[in-house]
Amino acid sequence: MRFWKRFAPRLIGCLDRQYEANGRPLRRCGGYPRSRRRRSGFPRCGLLCHGAGKVTNMVVTAHHVNLSNVARAFQHRPPAAAVDLVSLAAQVYAVDRSCRRGRSWKRRLPVQAIVSNCEPWTHCRSALVKALTVLTDDIWELRISKGRQPLPEEKQPWLLRVSEPQITSMALFSGGLDSFAGSASWLDNHQEEVLVLVSVSSSTVTGRIQRDVAGLLMQAYPERVVHICVPLNLIKAPDVERSQRTRGLIYTAIAGAVAHCAGVGRVLIFENGYGSINPRLLGYQEGAQATKSTHPFVVRLMEEAYREAGLPIRIELPYAAHTKAELLRTLPGKLRDGIRLTVSCDSFPLRIKATKQCGHCGSCILRQQALREAGLQRFDRGDYASSVFEGGSQLRHFALMAYQAGQLVEFARSENLPDIERLWPEVLLGWEGQLSLERLAWIAMLRRYGLEWRRLIDREPSLGARIGWAA
Repeated sequence: MRFWKRFAPRLIGCLDRQYEANGRPLRRCGGYPRSRRRRSGFPRCGLLCHGAGKVTNMVVTAHHVNLSNVARAFQHRPPAAAVDLVSLAAQVYAVDRSCRRGRSWKRRLPVQAIVSNCEPWTHCRSALVKALTVLTDDIWELRISKGRQPLPEEKQPWLLRVSEPQITSMALFSGGLDSFAGSASWLDNHQEEVLVLVSVSSSTVTGRIQRDVAGLLMQAYPERVVHICVPLNLIKAPDVERSQRTRGLIYTAIAGAVAHCAGVGRVLIFENGYGSINPRLLGYQEGAQATKSTHPFVVRLMEEAYREAGLPIRIELPYAAHTKAELLRTLPGKLRDGIRLTVSCDSFPLRIKATKQCGHCGSCILRQQALREAGLQRFDRGDYASSVFEGGSQLRHFALMAYQAGQLVEFARSENLPDIERLWPEVLLGWEGQLSLERLAWIAMLRRYGLEWRRLIDREPSLGARIGWAA
């Protein structure tokens, strides 16, 4: 990395002079001359990365989002506004992934997004920047320009149409435990409606999991489930930044675009309340270091930005007042065996034979705790590398989550808002925009979550003894 920082500016300058001497200027949109650029409706993009007093020219890799499955599902060309939304979000995502965070965490990211129609996106730019700032903690300088080439899906008319179901709702579907349980519960409670599951797949392994879990729902509810998988890939990506805080934007943008294509006015996100709020585990964590991808306030900001761009899509969190265990209790009995197909690990997939989940990250621990609280642990998959609940030695996340749960019980019981805001600012983020009943529901949910951990320690005192917490 030190070598690259020292010699990259000289190398880029030499390449510029070489191509200018040959009459072929080098365009900073992927590192190739115009004649060799990838011909795609979604352009490559570049940025100037500012951090720690240094300025570094950096080429951002091309991104590719395939919307052919969307056109095929609805049997018509996707509207330009929907494609522009996906294109803009994908360009922001590519920039986020291509610029490493420094020790100060925050970055300054000037981005020039290319769309087919500038007017709506210029109108919503300030709202979009506000959402991105809260979502990522970065300083975004977003410029909108015209010039996006249409995708093949936009140009090809649909000649033959067959009967299609009357779609009523749309939901993001990750293939995880929450999205599976929430989708099944929703379908069980809305007997006459058709649900479209929108998956964003960035790898073949993830795509296979999503198809398997969605296939189980399609068998249980025939002709009431439509699964659309949208591949998202960065082409020859340097992959220098792993935090991926803009995933919340690209996922909701794709789901909102699909909903716009289908003429549906809302997108459902099946996420438990604790996972949505995601209160920080460590006091030195700041802002988006505790991810806010599905935080109710961030979701509302993105919804407002899409509405200002002319896409009036409501984004709802039906289980924002439920703990993960309470969400799992709503899973119909006939689908409990499907729990084994879902994954929750932050590091999925592990590159270890016969092991897919680590068993000791925050997501794995929350999954196992919720399944035990709901009495469904026998349906869990058994491919954890080192499960804390099975005697594993990786106790750090478990101890932090158990200690936090104990604090949540005490502070939520007294409703001491100043202390709650001091310890977990995420809980009160966007508080002024919430109804009083929603506020009370959040506090009550966090207290119930803490009590679940107390019951866990009471049932399995050996777990508490390992972290020095007596039942």
